[in-house]
Amino acid sequence: MILVPKLSEKRAREILFAGNVTDPVAILAVRGYWRDTMGAEGRNDVGVHDDAWFAVGPDLFLPLQANTDPSRLGWNASIGKNFAMLMPGLHYFHAGAHKGRTPAFRQADDEEDAAAFGIPDGGRFKIWRAKNMDEVLAGTAKIVSGHFAINIHDTQSNDEHRTSSWGCQTAMTSLFKPWATAVQTAMKQQKQKRLPYLLINGPVS
Repeated sequence: MILVPKLSEKRAREILFAGNVTDPVAILAVRGYWRDTMGAEGRNDVGVHDDAWFAVGPDLFLPLQANTDPSRLGWNASIGKNFAMLMPGLHYFHAGAHKGRTPAFRQADDEEDAAAFGIPDGGRFKIWRAKNMDEVLAGTAKIVSGHFAINIHDTQSNDEHRTSSWGCQTAMTSLFKPWATAVQTAMKQQKQKRLPYLLINGPVS
């Protein structure tokens, strides 16, 4: 079932302002937006689109059902460590490709890439590498800072239970493509190279 987040534009702009977002075009991401109505009540779930994005800019306000979690927590044998879970906070992306697919937004590859787009802190993100959600909720999950190729991209599916993420921020393809195209168009109009992404914990009102 495709859902439309109902947070008002006024409230989304207030949260971005309080989060020190100054760029004209920005994304407010709410983890667990449907925390109490999808999955286990009272906690954020992984592997389901129970989160929300709100793209905000001059003459732009686009809410979208989305995913801000890895598809599962715990051990990722392909990389020899636990899956990455982006921590709440202000992160910066830039327009680019994800595995050759566009539209998409990318974490800076390194400090040089970050400098080219005016992204602070060398483009590093803080993540949790958690065994399970209990570690995240208890504050005992391992915290790591660095470049992890955490991107914003589509899932190559319209299945609400397929989030296709090792730590990336994702949305169903039919929803994502027009949304991301509109965001990139707004960035070009503002001559804006970087995209602020403020991730907070929900629910919000």
